[in-house]
Amino acid sequence: MGKLKALDGIETMLANGDRHLLVLDTSGDRTRAAVAIGDVSTADHVAVFTPGMNSSVGGNMPGYDNDMNELRERTEQELKYANRPQETVAVVTWLNYEPPTTDSIWESAGSLSDDRATDGANRLAPFLEGINASSRTDPHLTALGHSYGSLTTGIALRDHPNTGVDEAVFFGSPGLGVDSVAELHIPQDHGYNMAAFDDPVTHVGLTEHHGPAPHAIQDMTQLSTKEHIAPDGRRFDASSGHSEYLRAGDDYTTSEWNMANVIAGTGTGARL
Repeated sequence: MGKLKALDGIETMLANGDRHLLVLDTSGDRTRAAVAIGDVSTADHVAVFTPGMNSSVGGNMPGYDNDMNELRERTEQELKYANRPQETVAVVTWLNYEPPTTDSIWESAGSLSDDRATDGANRLAPFLEGINASSRTDPHLTALGHSYGSLTTGIALRDHPNTGVDEAVFFGSPGLGVDSVAELHIPQDHGYNMAAFDDPVTHVGLTEHHGPAPHAIQDMTQLSTKEHIAPDGRRFDASSGHSEYLRAGDDYTTSEWNMANVIAGTGTGARL
C-alpha cells in the first residue's frame, strides 16, 4: 500500500511539468526516488536537496517538490538581481534512502544511529558525482541537507572526496559527522549552516553521535534565519521551528533567500 502511494506521489510530481525522474527503486522496505526540476545535464547551477527524519516518497516528496520549485524560482530571481538572467538552474529532491522515523524530534534527534545516514551517503555521493560526469559543462553544484539529511550529506562529502560539490548548505542539523568544514572536501568558506532560534534539533548535536552541532563548527559560515532587510530594501521573513527553512508560499524567508544566493553563487546573503 505504501509503495502504491509513493508511485502515485511520483506521478503527481511528474505531472507538474519540467520534472525528470532520475531515480526509482522499489526494492527496499520503502520506495526511493529522486526527481529533478529542470535539466541537470545542461543547467549552470544545480542543487540537490536531501530531506531528513520522517520523510517518505509517498508522504512528503510532493511537498518537497513544491518547496524546491519555489527555491528554483527564487534562485532565478536572484540571478536577475545579479544581472545574470541567462544562467539556468535545476534542482533535485533526492530521497534515494530510507531516513529514520521518530515520534519525537525533541527526544530522538541526538540519539539516532547514523547507520541509515551512512547507507544514504553511499548512494548520494555517486549521484552527485554522476551529475558532474553527465553534465555538458561543469555545473555549480550545491548540496542541501535538512535535519537527518544534513548528516547524510555530511557523511557523503566526508567519505567521498570527489563529489564535485562546490557549496554545501545545512539547516536544522543535529550534526554532520565531522569536526570541521575542511573534512567535507568542498572549497574553503563554502560550507553554510542555518539554525532557527527555536529549532530543537540544532541544539542536540552530540559529539558521541553525529559530531558537534554545525553552529559550533569554527570554519562553518553561519547564515541568519531572522527577519532581514536586504540592501535593495526587500524584506524577508524569519523562519522558526524545525520545518520552516523551506516554505513554499507567498512569503519569502531569509533562509530561502540565503539558499537561493548560495545556489546562484552571488556571494550575497544574511550572515550572523
